[in-house]
Amino acid sequence: MASSRAWQRHGCYKLGSAQYFNMPLQKALLGCEDDWNSLDHFDPTAPPRRVMSRFNQLRTLYPSLQDGLNLVQWGNKTYHIQLPGSNQTATEMGLWYVSRSALPAVQNFTGPLSEQVWLMYTNENKTVQYTFDCQGADWIVSPYVSGTTVRNLFAPYETYTLQDSQRPFNNDGKAPYQGCLPSVTFDPLSFKALVPVDIWTGPSPMMTKFIPGHDARLLAEDGMANATTVDIVFQFNMEMNCDAITNGLALNMSSPDVGLVPRVQQGSVQCGPVDGTGTTYLVGDVSSAWQWSAKLENVPDGVLELILDHVPNANNSDTTRAKDRLLLRKGSSRNVMVFPNNDYDVASFGFDNGEYTFTHQAKGADLFRYSWNFGKNYSQWTAWENVTHISKNVFESSDNWWEGQHIIVQCEYDFLGKGWCKY
Repeated sequence: MASSRAWQRHGCYKLGSAQYFNMPLQKALLGCEDDWNSLDHFDPTAPPRRVMSRFNQLRTLYPSLQDGLNLVQWGNKTYHIQLPGSNQTATEMGLWYVSRSALPAVQNFTGPLSEQVWLMYTNENKTVQYTFDCQGADWIVSPYVSGTTVRNLFAPYETYTLQDSQRPFNNDGKAPYQGCLPSVTFDPLSFKALVPVDIWTGPSPMMTKFIPGHDARLLAEDGMANATTVDIVFQFNMEMNCDAITNGLALNMSSPDVGLVPRVQQGSVQCGPVDGTGTTYLVGDVSSAWQWSAKLENVPDGVLELILDHVPNANNSDTTRAKDRLLLRKGSSRNVMVFPNNDYDVASFGFDNGEYTFTHQAKGADLFRYSWNFGKNYSQWTAWENVTHISKNVFESSDNWWEGQHIIVQCEYDFLGKGWCKY
């Protein structure tokens, strides 16, 4: 969603729930107090985007995940509980494990990655370690032969070596035996997709973090030190081509200050590994492993778009496979393009030499219009300018029964897709 204060203003749910017992509304109760909700949400570094990208990548690589009709449940380690408010309906909790593959005599998958995929998932809202005796009666059955090393297709990409069970793999009473997973740990509400290690495929390069943050709002008043410089950081899940990022970074600015053209300050680029702790909050998502940082200079007030188009990794074997766009906004506290809550500006409206003037603060807007009678009438949309001169006759109508002079200014910007601002 594009930036809008509406998402935040309507973000506090107050009606409660009569249908659902103890509905965990949590953030829904306080959304109107969280400024993040009014930011632009087309964030290429958002964890859900990365997880979905990995899902889509795996579907294109493994035909069993894309089209496999043969769904086999190999077992489950579950139990039943009665949840409060469930009307005596039992809820099954625990671990399930299934496989997907081609349906025999119906589907014929070819290629090196056409093997079946082993899927494991849990609905436990806590970390649980499952450990079983592979020679006992209760064990975790896998679809693979014992001795196979399998690896998780999702982060942290851990490996497991399957042990002998007591079940012959070919149902002939002798070795080899069905593979058994002796121990596995699941984080809360997590999942795994396991394949033999020789057909495991890693993730593509992905951007994992942007500093100061997508659609960040940076305060820069006139006279402040470093008012036209911004420190930025791009983080990725693997080592990338540092020079390709430096040379390929595109900076687009929506601002009337045509004398300033943003650029990367010479000698400020630094690249290297980084600790990715805390990069993500989603199960199976990648974390930061490497970063590119630099200082931007000559950054005027307004909205800055940063574009990285199919950035390659360090050995140029793969790219991010995306045109990633990031935003940041910089300006005075009176600039409603940057700080939309500051939309009551008495100081900008004045009277001089027999006419009214309005000094615009919304640097980054493309068009504006104004109303002199509280929205009953508006002027024509006009290209953005620093100062608008308005004849005093506009305000001397007999219809204006109120005391004093008032003005409402609306601005429009096409830089990020159609948008509005008002003050």
